[in-house]
Amino acid sequence: MKKVFLIVLCSLFSLASFAQAKFDKLKAKADVLIEGGDYGLADKALEKFYTKVTKKLGKPNKYTPAYYLARASIKLGSGMIYDFESAVREAIQSDSALNNVNSVAHAILLKEVAALYLQSGSFQVARRHLEKSQQILEANQAFKDVAKAQVETALAEALTGQGYFNEALELLRSHERIFAGRAVKQESYVDEKGSLKTRRLSETDLTARFHDYANWFTVIANCYRLKGAHISADSAFTAGATWMERNLGNTDVAFVRNQYLFSRMLVENGLKTDQDFPRGLGFDRALNYMLSRHARSHYLSVQIYEQMLKRLLLQDNTSRYLNTKLEYEKMIEKSFPSGSIYSVRLQAVEFNRKLSGDKTRNLESEALKAISNNQNLPRNNATTAEVLDFLAQLGLEVKNYGATEKYLREIIDIRSALLGADAPETHLARLHLANFYLDYTNKIIDAGRIYGESFINVVQKQISPGHPDNLEILNHMAILYELTDNYARATAILKRAGEVARQKYSDTDGLFAVELTKIANLELKLGQYEEAEKDLGKALGILEEKRKDPDWQPAFVNAIETNAKLLGIKGLFDDAEDALDRS
Repeated sequence: MKKVFLIVLCSLFSLASFAQAKFDKLKAKADVLIEGGDYGLADKALEKFYTKVTKKLGKPNKYTPAYYLARASIKLGSGMIYDFESAVREAIQSDSALNNVNSVAHAILLKEVAALYLQSGSFQVARRHLEKSQQILEANQAFKDVAKAQVETALAEALTGQGYFNEALELLRSHERIFAGRAVKQESYVDEKGSLKTRRLSETDLTARFHDYANWFTVIANCYRLKGAHISADSAFTAGATWMERNLGNTDVAFVRNQYLFSRMLVENGLKTDQDFPRGLGFDRALNYMLSRHARSHYLSVQIYEQMLKRLLLQDNTSRYLNTKLEYEKMIEKSFPSGSIYSVRLQAVEFNRKLSGDKTRNLESEALKAISNNQNLPRNNATTAEVLDFLAQLGLEVKNYGATEKYLREIIDIRSALLGADAPETHLARLHLANFYLDYTNKIIDAGRIYGESFINVVQKQISPGHPDNLEILNHMAILYELTDNYARATAILKRAGEVARQKYSDTDGLFAVELTKIANLELKLGQYEEAEKDLGKALGILEEKRKDPDWQPAFVNAIETNAKLLGIKGLFDDAEDALDRS
């Protein structure tokens, strides 16, 4: 009898093991489709998996948290934000019921949830989940070595999104050795007898370790990029790309992400519309690499498409823009559910095209309708903020300054929700409002207060001179100090702006000449005529070489007119008149 019982028990155990292996295989199929970005097929595979699991095990079961986490990833990738949020809640609740909320397993789930919020741009929420994960791991004495490095790298990514670049870099630098040391094909270990041995890693373990190191490379490079430390960013992007291409290949999503962000940095920092990307870079190439192994609907493919369209708009390449837009539009219609936020994101690009073509009629109502009619687009979302930024620019274009102020304030509210009210990136949004106040309103006192609270106390401590907004803020602060008769501060800020311009631009760059003209204009108001003469001389020398280029003619005219002011101040009225005639 005992023998029969053991045979039956073994049979049941074998059946259970077979069923689990079958379930794991179905789940793995869905995971592969998610990683590939085919969210429609992934959704079907995931539902097939969970239907079979619940038929066998009932609801809930040990697979429930993983099911809802995968569902959250699919919904986020598909642009169904409210469904994403719902799935995340279900994942956390089901895991809390299945595992102790203070268990290591729950900490791991929170880390995976945070990764999805990082992807969505909700950096404050991501940080909250990561800090909770860290607390649980510390309580279980498991927050060390690899686990600590992984959580703190994700935390650094969240801090970067919030604008806490210094804190992010401190965390990232402390973990390079761990990731580099693990990214090897075989490792040493001590066996039970105390002997030193080596073992070759499985392909699965090796790939996971390689992706950890690749992610570290890109997170630190992107932190330098957003901070404005371009030389460091260039070095980190290049080193990371070289390592990834050699160890993962140029069609791996980690390599593509590196190249995409590197290309964005070049565009953000002055790659001219008639210039090609350096060899190996560019949105076209990144997309080609991406589509070799991933679907067009992959969230990274979508981001690359959008940046391609924006670049083509700047280049005034209408035919390629329309072809790429049509390709992107067809992909959205085919791959995503109706109501996905991707339709709004495409409209956001189109709004910019219409604005650049001076087609402003009914544009404001169209944009407002786009964000209010989409039931899957939350108010506090990066896409909403992008459309509001367009509306703020539209307000300036049509001289509706009240509308511009309203939209700039709404952007601040959204950033406060996504990033935190005290985050440096939220303070940066307030500085955009201060610049607007100075340029278009008489709210000089309000502007001054914002520059003090947001720039001097927060932002300037986090950014490098090359930050894209740094020079514009310094220019505005110099104007503020000149308007309020604080000439000592105005002079100091002008000197700083000049140093930043020299670091940011080459001495033959037209943008350097534009900045020198701005500085000279302020120097004239401050009575610094010798300095103004030197700066205008350099500016005119640069722009003289570009005078036949229509794109630079307005800057050349502005420099000539500013020089005419100087000549008039010096009493050289005939020369001033000649300069004005020339302009």
